[in-house]
Parts: sequence; C-alpha cells; structure tokens
Amino acid sequence: EMEKGANGKLPSGKALQSIAKRVRGKMKKKHATLAAQKTRVEVFTGDALVNALQKYCPQDASTKEMATKIAKRMLKETLFLQGNMKSRRVKVKGSDEVKKVSKLVPSMSQTFLANNKVPYYWNFKVYTVLDYVYALLVVGGAIFFAMKPIWTDEIRQLVHYGSVCTLCVLGPLLGLYLLGFVINWVVGVVTSGRKEFALFPNLSNTDLGVWESFTPVVKWGDREEDVDSDEEDDEYAPLKRKANNNNNSN
Repeated sequence: EMEKGANGKLPSGKALQSIAKRVRGKMKKKHATLAAQKTRVEVFTGDALVNALQKYCPQDASTKEMATKIAKRMLKETLFLQGNMKSRRVKVKGSDEVKKVSKLVPSMSQTFLANNKVPYYWNFKVYTVLDYVYALLVVGGAIFFAMKPIWTDEIRQLVHYGSVCTLCVLGPLLGLYLLGFVINWVVGVVTSGRKEFALFPNLSNTDLGVWESFTPVVKWGDREEDVDSDEEDDEYAPLKRKANNNNNSN
C-alpha cells in the first residue's frame, strides 16, 4: 500500500483512496455542472486540496511539499481530474443583450497546480448513509411485496390507504408539471420563442436537487439561446477536425 517517495512514503491504492474520501468529506462543498456528462460534480482548487491534506491528514501530509506530492498521486490515480471553466455567450431572445455563462469542461492536460486558478473535480463515488438507507428501503420493500400472499386484512387495508395518499400527493404534482409544459409551449408559439414560462416542479433538469426543483414556484422571462457553438467548448474539437480531414483526404 505504500511506495517510497522523494521525501518519505507516499500512500497509494486503498490508503490513498481513504485519504481522498476523508479530505473530500471535510472540504467545503462547491458544485458545478460538467458539460460533457451534464452531471453535477464537486469542484475545488489545488491550494484548497493541499491545505485540506495538511489540516485533516497531518500524519501523511506533514508539509506542503508532501501534501502536493500526495495530491499529484491522487491525480495520477484519477481520484480527481482537471477541468477548465469555459465561458459561453448566451443571447436573450427578443433583445440584443448578450451575457457570459461559465461551465466546467474536462481538460486534455492533467497537471496538478497548487493555486486557486485551476479547477479540479472529484472522480469517485462517495456512498453516504442515505444511500444505504435507500438501498435497505428498496430491498425491504421488495421483500414486503413478495410476501403479499400472506398479508393479513389489516396490512392489505393499510397498503390500500397508503397507495391512495401517495396518488393524492404525486397526482397534483404531475398535473402541475403537465400544465406548466402546455403553458410554456403555448407561450413559445405566441411569442415566437422569445419568452418562456416555468411552473414547479422542474422535473426535466436532472442537475437540480429536490428543493431546487420547487424553486422558484413560477418563472417568466426572456428565453436564452447560445451564441457560441458547442464545438467552441470542446477541447478535443481541433483533434476531431484533424481526424475528419484525414479521413476525407483518404
């Protein structure tokens, strides 16, 4: 599990993963949407990671130099990856207003820099207590319904009332979502796509959490459209164009 480094022993394998999980759990949470996969990831800077290693893992990273070496080893083992914040011009339909929106894209180069300018994001799954609770509920629910033939009349009646209550909650939410979808479609047709309307819950955006899906309750405003092409945000675009040109020439 341990490998001899320049100034001591550097953790690797499971020991390194344990350090990464410990530090990740202690660091301040900042999120961004990874453009390539359209998923939310936890982002941080190099200096924040180095400081966290020294603070929460002093037995492994007693000095800044040692913490930097451990961080580089983490990057080498892809426990986190380097990204780039790309600015994208977005134009508000129906006006000449153009604003910039930043998003995180994977970087072709994977180099660790202990500064506060280059963004990095974690690249491993952390299972929380809630994940295990959800798993137990799913397994327990499956076992419970598999035992339906031996349910008592009381249990059958309880399940019936529970199903009715669930439908009473989910039914109106689904109805509101469909109503908002229809209104937004009508608004888009009437305004030629310049305006948009949104009504909670927002079920179409997978980047939103449970609470975020219900805020704001109603949204009305100008619709935004991209001015820049997706290719401008893709660092691999030049290589793709070169490969396509080579294929066409052949």
